[in-house]
Amino acid sequence: MAAENGIRCTHVVLFLLFFYVRMVQAEAGEPSETARRLAQQQRTWQGMDADSDQDRWAEKSKRINRLRFEKEGKWRPTDDNEGAGDPSAEEVLAGMERLRIEAERRRKAALLAWEGRAGEIHKKWGKVRRSNPAVYVEYTKNNDAFGGVDYERGFIEVGAVSPAFFHDASRRLERLLSERLSFLLRLETMPGLRDLEGQVRMPGAGRGIRQAEVREFSHFAVRSGEPAETYTAPDGVQRLRKEVRIELVPDHLQARVSQYLPYVQKASRIYEVSPELILAVIQAESSFNPRAVSQAGAVGLMQLMPGSGALEASKLVYGETRLLTREELYMPDKNIELGAAYLRILETRHFRDHRAEPRKLLLLVIAGYNCGPRTVKTALKDRDIRSLSTAELYDLLIRVVPQETQVYLQRVVQNMKNYGPITGSTARPGHRLADFSKPHFAHPLL
Repeated sequence: MAAENGIRCTHVVLFLLFFYVRMVQAEAGEPSETARRLAQQQRTWQGMDADSDQDRWAEKSKRINRLRFEKEGKWRPTDDNEGAGDPSAEEVLAGMERLRIEAERRRKAALLAWEGRAGEIHKKWGKVRRSNPAVYVEYTKNNDAFGGVDYERGFIEVGAVSPAFFHDASRRLERLLSERLSFLLRLETMPGLRDLEGQVRMPGAGRGIRQAEVREFSHFAVRSGEPAETYTAPDGVQRLRKEVRIELVPDHLQARVSQYLPYVQKASRIYEVSPELILAVIQAESSFNPRAVSQAGAVGLMQLMPGSGALEASKLVYGETRLLTREELYMPDKNIELGAAYLRILETRHFRDHRAEPRKLLLLVIAGYNCGPRTVKTALKDRDIRSLSTAELYDLLIRVVPQETQVYLQRVVQNMKNYGPITGSTARPGHRLADFSKPHFAHPLL
């Protein structure tokens, strides 16, 4: 009996001691593990970024001081103690090279996996729809259906196949098509992302589709249009195939611009890059397709290469070089922030010798964003840019940079003019990159 009482007393003492420790932690502001888990569950990627922004851009934080470059483009320490244990330049370069190699390994692995799957898709369909920066396409796991969005030309397309010998083949097609369409039109296509919101109208209503109407609309859409076709697939199976196309509203691009504009304006303020430039780059790169992936492996709205531009920008944004995953680069706020940071790096580090002439600097930055700053410098060779006018530099770039960059430079410059009225922008203090929304001289494109 005495032993049992002793055990009970021990339990009571341990309980009181545990309770006292938790009280001390609470008074010290240390959250419990349960509170941490709940907070983590409640923080979507949008909320998480909103929380970290307060720390990231606090006036005396280390991170905001990374934006303060010395004239030579080196990082300026926050205080005398910072940087004492920093790695050497050789170690930093070696670390970045390892990350670049890993990024290339991931890119090749993803490409190899897709090519293998594309072969399986072709066996069933006789053709393969592929994503590109302006077009998103996704097949179901068994490759029986796909859903896609052409963000540049402005339409949704879904398709499905079913073996013709199934007694319910037609109903199966309708179900697959309806599921794919509902998937594309659901409330959130990614956490926090509603990239087709307001871009599909309810027939006869003259307004966008409400979430409660998605299923009804999907059933209606897949029953209309052309009937299913019968074909013999490359694998020898006779199948039924039906595809449905739905046009987006005429101003679908403007709808997406409005959705991402808050992220653009925030990044513009932080990195001192004009919002017109960011918007123009997004349109030229992806037509505002948040799931954009290029053949070369560039990802997201601003088509960031994980092993180059995104890697370089991560040092400015996060304080360390990070190899971001494709899923991270899909997130619009992260992608736009990293893209704006890279534009800032091109300006202040790679082309800093031309900061006294912002309109020339802008042309160099746009070209460098597309083909890389080293390619631009090599193409220009030893030309004295200071002796050229802005129009002359533009004409020179159009002649010497790669053909893709020639088209890209023209598109971005023209897009910037279009976005001036949207952002209400003129040349503003702090935005060191000049804009072309109000050109000061006549030129076919500037």
